[in-house]
Amino acid sequence: MSKYIVSKKIYEMLIKHLIKIEEEKLCVIDKYYPVWTNERNDFQELLDSYINGVENIIYNEVIVDDNASDNCPIAIIGSQIMLKDCYTNKIEEMQIVSPFMGEIDLNVDSASYLSPMGRAFLLKKVKDNVKVETPMGIFQYIIESITLPPDALEMS
Repeated sequence: MSKYIVSKKIYEMLIKHLIKIEEEKLCVIDKYYPVWTNERNDFQELLDSYINGVENIIYNEVIVDDNASDNCPIAIIGSQIMLKDCYTNKIEEMQIVSPFMGEIDLNVDSASYLSPMGRAFLLKKVKDNVKVETPMGIFQYIIESITLPPDALEMS
């Protein structure tokens, strides 16, 4: 288990992010998956796993330091990620977005956290090597950086 040194601002933002996801979870599930189906169960499991992962990081792996930078240590919903394609060495930027909320930056490629691409990067950290299996093939990336849009940091 690695420890993440984060600023108070990032720590508070992660807490607020967790609360927001927990509060909206049932409403989003009921709104977009009103019928009990395998897709609804898969979506609920994804959100539960994400919430548990964020909780674990906040309560067990984060050290708050007033001198730390305002970089987010993990990829969360809304974060922007710089990726290096392991096959082409091309650098790409992507934002993990909710398919249900209006948080998309039109200047950046986006991937829903429900897509194979978005799902693969959730809760990953800088320098992680991530294999993504999509209908178009298998891709391999290294996370170069994780940033948050300014409005995410204004939450705190």
